[in-house]
Amino acid sequence: MWFTRPSAPPPAARLVIAFDVGTTFSGVAYAIITPGATTTPVAEGVTRFLGLPNQAFKAPSVLWYKRDGTLHSAGGRAPKPQTGDAHDEDEDLICVEWFKLWLRPATLPSDGLRTADLVPLPAGKTVVDVLADYLGYLYASAQRFISEKGIFAGLFVAVLSGAVGVIFAALAA
Repeated sequence: MWFTRPSAPPPAARLVIAFDVGTTFSGVAYAIITPGATTTPVAEGVTRFLGLPNQAFKAPSVLWYKRDGTLHSAGGRAPKPQTGDAHDEDEDLICVEWFKLWLRPATLPSDGLRTADLVPLPAGKTVVDVLADYLGYLYASAQRFISEKGIFAGLFVAVLSGAVGVIFAALAA
């Protein structure tokens, strides 16, 4: 018995966004994948992050939370910790940096890194919560950058936002 595939409309263009979350800095790249295209898609880096000047190829992996657990700022919008910035003295804000180290399974050899040595997360926040908040910042930065870029201006929201694939770089500590 022969089987035939039901006919389906050709797949549309797809936006693929890759996130590389680092311990101190993070980056984002993207490509437009067009089925049936005769050329290989070219990955391009996001070079403008919210709160940072143009040509910033990386964003700091830092977040500030209010005492009630709500996100105050992230990445380029976050004040730099330990710089004498007014936020350093603000007792209502909690700085979260190096949060990626919390993703390391306790069963892996650590070369001396102990959970007790890690910067504590805000009360009521898990590392997944913090990572989700930070990825939200990176995604918003990528969305804005792509939607403002040349021939793709406006496409992100109008066309591609419903067809986004996401890739995460290995989250090794």
